[in-house]
Amino acid sequence: MFEPKELRDRFTKMRVLDLALQNNMDSLDKKAHLFFKQCKRDELQIESIDTEFHSLRGEYFKVTSYSWTKAATALLLIMGEEN
Repeated sequence: MFEPKELRDRFTKMRVLDLALQNNMDSLDKKAHLFFKQCKRDELQIESIDTEFHSLRGEYFKVTSYSWTKAATALLLIMGEEN
């Protein structure tokens, strides 16, 4: 069983991860929208398209790792095991 301090620390970690996820997703949504808008209007060079696409993709992978960390933290809370 967790002590109250341990629970508070774990819930705080989850809130921090949740906030980071939400902020990153909001930012990525704006960047992706602008990227596709520029592609549609043919405003980007081929090299710029490739570079920007890979940058966005890398940022989405980073957000995915945050979500896995949050899910693992939640699973540990449910199972009641120590880290």
